[in-house]
Amino acid sequence: MIYFIQSIFQLLINCPVLFLSIFSTEGIADGQFTVGVIMASLGLILETVADWHLFVFKRDPNNKDKFLTAGVWRYSRHPNYFGEAVFWWGLFIVACSFEKGWITFYSPLIITLLLRYVSGVPILEKNFETRPGFKEYQQQTNVFFPWFPKEVKPEAAADSHKEEPLTKEMV
Repeated sequence: MIYFIQSIFQLLINCPVLFLSIFSTEGIADGQFTVGVIMASLGLILETVADWHLFVFKRDPNNKDKFLTAGVWRYSRHPNYFGEAVFWWGLFIVACSFEKGWITFYSPLIITLLLRYVSGVPILEKNFETRPGFKEYQQQTNVFFPWFPKEVKPEAAADSHKEEPLTKEMV
């Protein structure tokens, strides 16, 4: 009974793969199938590269309490989670290449929402919020979807922690 909820989530999330295993008697479908396989592969590659970068970074004792801001981590604070989400959306596209495959839409949606808003990003962000340099990293780097870093002036990051003094007009 302890793992019941996890089992339900596994069933829901793996639905596109189960759907393909059960209903794909026609063989490989069309270009949509290929697009889905490419997308899932790119998501898996991104997740693997991000995890490898993090593994190598954490292995160096000089990086203790620092943030990885190079490689794919320069463009997203959680590129491994983004890669995971892309992987599942790719599998969904593969499932959609077969009749009624669209009914598995909830699978990538659930995993994306869980990673972004429940079990992945929020937990790590909360753990990092008090660490030095994290506020600046937050201001420069997108949280989930990879994008180019924003320019942030160092004094602007430091000023964001200062409270504005009270003036006569404010009182």
